[in-house]
Amino acid sequence: MLHTLTHSFIHTDVDALQRTVQRGDALLLIQDGVIGATVKSLSLEAVVEKGITVYALREDLDARGLLSRVVEGVTVVDYSGFVDLSEDYYPQMVW
Repeated sequence: MLHTLTHSFIHTDVDALQRTVQRGDALLLIQDGVIGATVKSLSLEAVVEKGITVYALREDLDARGLLSRVVEGVTVVDYSGFVDLSEDYYPQMVW
């Protein structure tokens, strides 16, 4: 499953997200969700520890001036990569 997070972890039900994601899922941070790619937080670590691959959208990082601040463990993708993820992971859940 592809989970897309459109808000920062502060404005997300992280407990529900952590209960829902399963090993092999992917989490794509988009819009204000990319803020979560810049801080090594407990929320991000908990998702990664479950075997979830975390991605962040380059265009949204760049628009917020955060591209150079992405933490280790987060893979930056462009719109083409977003499309590829949408094709590779089904279904999709938006948070």
